[in-house]
Amino acid sequence: VLQQQNRTFASVVMTNLEAVLAKNLSNNWQGSLSQTRQWQYASGTWGPTDPARFIQPDAFPTNRELASYLFGNGDTNSLSGGGREAGVAYRPYSVRMAGQYLAPYGIKVGASYGIQSGGWVGNIVTRLPAADPAFGPTTVRLADGTTQPNPLATTIRFAYPTRGEGQPRNEDERYLQLQLGKEFEFGRQRVEVSMGIFNVFNGGAQQQWLTGANQMYSANYLATFNRTSPRQLQMSLYYRF
Repeated sequence: VLQQQNRTFASVVMTNLEAVLAKNLSNNWQGSLSQTRQWQYASGTWGPTDPARFIQPDAFPTNRELASYLFGNGDTNSLSGGGREAGVAYRPYSVRMAGQYLAPYGIKVGASYGIQSGGWVGNIVTRLPAADPAFGPTTVRLADGTTQPNPLATTIRFAYPTRGEGQPRNEDERYLQLQLGKEFEFGRQRVEVSMGIFNVFNGGAQQQWLTGANQMYSANYLATFNRTSPRQLQMSLYYRF
């Protein structure tokens, strides 16, 4: 019998460090650098009705992808086989650099370079050939005569001693952007022409894991998708009056 309640049995502990440096230099140069680094882990214990509480009680520790904690009922069955990365919330680091030069004759030159770490795949799980009879039959007959499935008869198991172990990260995403522009003045009217190039080196890192990427028994095990957008050129024209 499931009971809706506040999660008092577990919580997420996150530690984040962020450094930002910005400087206006001589000769019309400007630059900035930002870096973030974070660590996270789950504290507490299993939910009161979680099958993992009885089947693999020592596997609770995890400090990688914590997708189940993003949703209210995501921890009622940790042995469901799910666990793919749900977003960028638990990626360990990112670095961003940017610079701008205000050149003579109204020419503006800018560049930015970003590094975004890949995300953890999620809890690695495997599957037994058959349910372990030590946890009872696949169905249970209740006192009122109805037959219900036994949640402890699952064949899914965490593949490592703890949930955090064995999780690989996706590829780190790196991209360089350039911006070049010039402004022309005609009395009280101004025209600005600019050109921007995204992903100058045409990097192609994968950014997401496919559903089933954390399941050793799935054809999608460790499979990825959603590459960084290829090199792009954008031309812009602004008229102000």
